[in-house]
Amino acid sequence: MVERGARTVVEILPGVLLAFGALERLPRDLGDWGDRVVLAGVRPETYRPLVVEDTATAGGWPLTLVSSEVVRAGTVVEHRLHALYHFLEWGGVAVLTGTAGERFAAAADEARPVLLEGRPDFRTDEVLTVAELWDGLAPTPGPAPRSR
Repeated sequence: MVERGARTVVEILPGVLLAFGALERLPRDLGDWGDRVVLAGVRPETYRPLVVEDTATAGGWPLTLVSSEVVRAGTVVEHRLHALYHFLEWGGVAVLTGTAGERFAAAADEARPVLLEGRPDFRTDEVLTVAELWDGLAPTPGPAPRSR
């Protein structure tokens, strides 16, 4: 496992990488966001979409799986599978990439059930609500309220 900036990259088979990062706030235009994600690092004329599948994770969160190829001079130079997760106003992305077709297909078959298990982790050290300020604190006994 290698940390590359804000992304983690794992080689799951020789020449097949799975990259994922932290959740990010989703923009209003989810279609534009999806296009930017799947076209990142690729010239649009070399990108060939194969299958776009709108589905859901095992926990019911919306998920779009995009299978595609990068083609140069008529030759497939990279196979890709993007998993675009939609968790309320947060989005997450996992990308499987590889250059060898058969090896990539085997990795994608193995990765698909794992991708379908994706779920958010909303834990944070930041205080999100006023009630959290008192979490873990025992109430201190005080004087009994006076009755009128």
